[in-house]
Amino acid sequence: FRHRGHPLKTRTITDDVAERKRMQAHYYQNNQALVKRLKIAKSENSGEPIHRLVTKWAKTRRAIGVIDVAEVIHAAGAFHHRLSRDHHEFLSRSLDMKSSGYHKEHMVGKVLIYLNVQGYGSGVRKLIKSLAPKIAMCDEAFTERTLAAVSGLRRLRTSTETNALLEALRPCLSELSQEAATPRALCNAIFGLKSMDHTSDVALGVLEDLLKKLRELPPEDVGERAIGSAFSVFRQFSRTAQGIELANCLSVSLEKSQETLSGKSVSAILSGLEGLPPVPSDADEEMKAQAVTAETASDAVAALLARKIEEQGVELDARCLEYALGSLQRIGEGDGARMLWVPLCSRVEAMQAKGLRKIAVTRTLNWAREGLRTSSSEREEMIELLSTCVPNHGANNAESESDKRILDR
Repeated sequence: FRHRGHPLKTRTITDDVAERKRMQAHYYQNNQALVKRLKIAKSENSGEPIHRLVTKWAKTRRAIGVIDVAEVIHAAGAFHHRLSRDHHEFLSRSLDMKSSGYHKEHMVGKVLIYLNVQGYGSGVRKLIKSLAPKIAMCDEAFTERTLAAVSGLRRLRTSTETNALLEALRPCLSELSQEAATPRALCNAIFGLKSMDHTSDVALGVLEDLLKKLRELPPEDVGERAIGSAFSVFRQFSRTAQGIELANCLSVSLEKSQETLSGKSVSAILSGLEGLPPVPSDADEEMKAQAVTAETASDAVAALLARKIEEQGVELDARCLEYALGSLQRIGEGDGARMLWVPLCSRVEAMQAKGLRKIAVTRTLNWAREGLRTSSSEREEMIELLSTCVPNHGANNAESESDKRILDR
């Protein structure tokens, strides 16, 4: 091992027992350093102490164990701290050097729960490629908490590395116990597939396994937050039988749920309905039929959502309403979609005093005037509601880059 200020020395191993003891002491020393930094990070409520320690390890080529790698990923994510590409590559090399893996289910959950914080760069792809064989060694059944931790995959796009990770998880996901397969945990796991698409057979298989468990549960037991999380996945899989089954299953739960919808759930459901993939010009009859089925299912969900909003008097805060208005422009002009126009736009005036940005209102108004192809009473009422709204000059009306990403989502 090379330490700072000293050249790399070649060791001649003459005694395996002595070498093993030396390595054990070395790993113990690194583990104790990590434990100390975790305490400092907790007291400072910051991921910087973890960042500095991993930087030091990477520069000095320190060898760390698979448990320490899991702790680093979990701690960095818990403090919303994204590690650099060099850090990700160092953690990947550390995993590749060890033959052991994550045999305990709670360690798998610790690795996955905050993995979304790290994004999806080239370093993260190398890291998940190294994580896959380690996670495949898990020989314990997943608990509810570990199943819900699969939601941490929601930033991973379809790729060879992502498919390998899903393949490692699938045996555990297909053999869930009744205690682990709760509605909320299942919907969180489905939410983890949000950035993947129907081109991945592995992702479709995982979705099918999770849907099989979800269908076994009483529809009324699925809470409104769980429904919103799972519905946001529909857009990516709308052209598949699994995606249509997901929409139908969650629609029944939404219909029978006794819980009042929250603004976050409404915006999450709308995000799953917006921007369904266009039908290619060279599509065959089967693909066209699937597109019609997806649009029909989407329109039925929109109509049900509009009725729920009216019946329950759902309240949306400014940010959720901005998301909803952005989604409103991308869910088509079907009968169900038109039913949503007035309920959502009638809430604009009240939200302007609470921080609703001017750009969200003006974009929706321009879309209603120029973007719609058909004329209807709902359209005229929507235009009237938005035209009479006077933006609150005290609100933050500046359009930052993050605002553009939200509104152009």
